[in-house]
Amino acid sequence: MRAAKKARVVNMTSWVGSIGDKDMPGYYGYSASKAALNMLTRLCALDLKRDRVIVAAIHPGWVRTDMGGPNAPLSPEKSVRKLLATVDALTTRQSGLFLNVDGRELNW
Repeated sequence: MRAAKKARVVNMTSWVGSIGDKDMPGYYGYSASKAALNMLTRLCALDLKRDRVIVAAIHPGWVRTDMGGPNAPLSPEKSVRKLLATVDALTTRQSGLFLNVDGRELNW
């Protein structure tokens, strides 16, 4: 990865892993695991900064899946298209951040 021109590590997280924006009860294990993944992202970004490897945690949006349910606004295909565009556009300035599917920074 260190030799790659556009090295990326992308961790699939969720907004329910945000401690700062947590306003929904329950989902203890899932929320805690995503918060831990967010910390792992931050630490890896610090470790890989000198090698210019970009590390980001990205929330894919509310997606119509078994977990997201039928009322979710994003189809899996649209979420993936947005994810790929966001990953491709990542800059070193965004390394270590918690991002939405559209590249907007989210609150830890």
